[in-house]
Amino acid sequence: MVGILSLLLLTGCPYGSEVPLDKPFVRIDKRLLGEWVNTADKEYLYRVSPGDEYTYTILKIKVNGHGHKDDTLTYNAYLTNLDSILFFTVYAPDTVKKSYLFYKYEMAPDGRKVALTPVTDNIDEKFDSSKDLRAFFQKYMHLSFFFDKDAEVYIKKE
Repeated sequence: MVGILSLLLLTGCPYGSEVPLDKPFVRIDKRLLGEWVNTADKEYLYRVSPGDEYTYTILKIKVNGHGHKDDTLTYNAYLTNLDSILFFTVYAPDTVKKSYLFYKYEMAPDGRKVALTPVTDNIDEKFDSSKDLRAFFQKYMHLSFFFDKDAEVYIKKE
């Protein structure tokens, strides 16, 4: 995202895949729980809660000019660790054919800011298995083209 699919959380449009990078197996980062706003677009509030011990439920809530909350969308997300790089995988849970979106995840040490850098949507490859997708990420994720230049930065609400 992503909505996410027009992007969930996110304002950029990352690479999407019909197969996930991996199954959820990294425990949730509890610092991510709570309410967040995008520093570049304060039109939405993102409420992150645990789905289970490995997944997040994210509500994307449109906030109108009067502080009222309208139009809520729901997404699921989880972290994957590939060679010490954390990837945030986001998808809409209620779709028949899922599309998984990928971001590099970087949490500030104080837990008050998170940067999500989209995997570039310039990747044309399609994958039939998570194993093949994971191998592609591991081969290219250290190259400069792999991620968009700008991260989406979110600040935790007080």
